[in-house]
Amino acid sequence: MRKVVILGIAAAVLSLSACSVTEGDPLDGEELVEAAREQYESYDSARVVITNEDTNEVEQEFVFMYDEKDSLTYLYTGGYEEESYIQYNNGFECFTEQNGEYTFTQYGDNDFEAYNRDSLHPQASGDYLPYERNAIETVEKTEQDGEVVCSYTYSPDSFDSDDGVVEFTAVYHFDENDELLYFEELSVVDTDGEESSHSYKVEITDINAVKEIDNPLKDREG
Repeated sequence: MRKVVILGIAAAVLSLSACSVTEGDPLDGEELVEAAREQYESYDSARVVITNEDTNEVEQEFVFMYDEKDSLTYLYTGGYEEESYIQYNNGFECFTEQNGEYTFTQYGDNDFEAYNRDSLHPQASGDYLPYERNAIETVEKTEQDGEVVCSYTYSPDSFDSDDGVVEFTAVYHFDENDELLYFEELSVVDTDGEESSHSYKVEITDINAVKEIDNPLKDREG
């Protein structure tokens, strides 16, 4: 449901570097992205907000927290066009509602999944911040007003053809202290021969400040 996508670089920039990536070349901003990925994975809790930049609407949120035993509790909510998805998981029970259809699983069920620091949820992993060095085709780095923007465009050969993605760029924004402000996913998707552009802004908020996550499906009956 999360779309992926091509950033318009700001018109006024103080510096710009662009290059085609070849084996062994250092990538501009790589150390910043890798540090952000490592830091994200270290958080005890956070809220991830995904906004459709074309409509300025929040389409997805992922809230998570680890307890004193490093067991993960999370709530994911998402919606796009006619689709909707809610999932709450506290490590013992999992409540899911997809397009109005409710399902419940618990510890011991074959299809139940629990997560912790050793078995990371995909959206609580550093890999959630996209960076595949060997698949990157071009790099652009800009600096303006103390903000550093690193843009990584991926080779079309790196996409899964079944997904219909024909272009993908990940854009990271850092402050003057090299802290991640947010990142963007910019993509062009081919659906039955028709191409559409998608632009999403991903913000990581409430860092280490989430103390409780309510279950919106606790009173739901199948």
